Amino acid sequence: MLDLHKTQYVELERLLRAGVQTFLLVGDYGVGKKTLVRRVLSASFADYLVTEVPKFTIDIARQMKATTLRRSAQTRVYLIDGDEATVQAYNAVLKLFEEPPPATVFFVCSSTHPLQTIVSRCNNVRIPPLSSSELAEVLSFKGMSSSVSSTVISYANGSISQAFRVYEKFEEKRRLVPFIKALKDRDLPFVLAQARVITREEISLLLELVDDVLLARYGLVSPELATLVKATPDFLLKMKEALLGGNNPTINWLRAYFETGDKQ
Repeated sequence: MLDLHKTQYVELERLLRAGVQTFLLVGDYGVGKKTLVRRVLSASFADYLVTEVPKFTIDIARQMKATTLRRSAQTRVYLIDGDEATVQAYNAVLKLFEEPPPATVFFVCSSTHPLQTIVSRCNNVRIPPLSSSELAEVLSFKGMSSSVSSTVISYANGSISQAFRVYEKFEEKRRLVPFIKALKDRDLPFVLAQARVITREEISLLLELVDDVLLARYGLVSPELATLVKATPDFLLKMKEALLGGNNPTINWLRAYFETGDKQ
């Protein structure tokens, strides 16, 4: 398992050893809060049961209160998504958080601070975004090449989830590169075949890809995709104008484009 958020790991482990039972972990979405909790738990308890609470409603809060009244041989751990919690649910567990039962630990993981009444009843630990080196370690562990991960990291803001969203969009755009090359080279059969199946989402991606390439030429975004699309700015601007010329590019405008003979 990767060794991330070392400072916060040590702090959480220390607090658990000291008998602390309620925690609030605040950090941006996707930075690895829940992953960190699971790492700490595996090092702190020999026998424990984690209950994930993805949506913390008043009904779930009532069930939680009833369950914690029963004795358990295991340490019960509740991992609550604070971004999907209601005010009513929080209010229902104020007493529970203030005086937690034996062998019960609560972790609230949130991207923002919840109610002050919850904040004051928990040990607050800030989880910062991952550093570039930490994120590179995660992406390498997941099998991403260093050349691609360097581009992804620059847009991920220290978030693992954001990194993979960026990567997915990067790959979607890369699959459209042959389409642009075919336009540039006027490979009419290829482009017409692609135009029959092009989707509205792919049109949006094409526009983004054109912007990426143009901005990369001015050093404003990573050049990773720009190196794949060998086209002049004038050509790309004309292509963007064509893409925006109607609700959807069709075989008709593509055919008209090729018939102009104005190759860049």
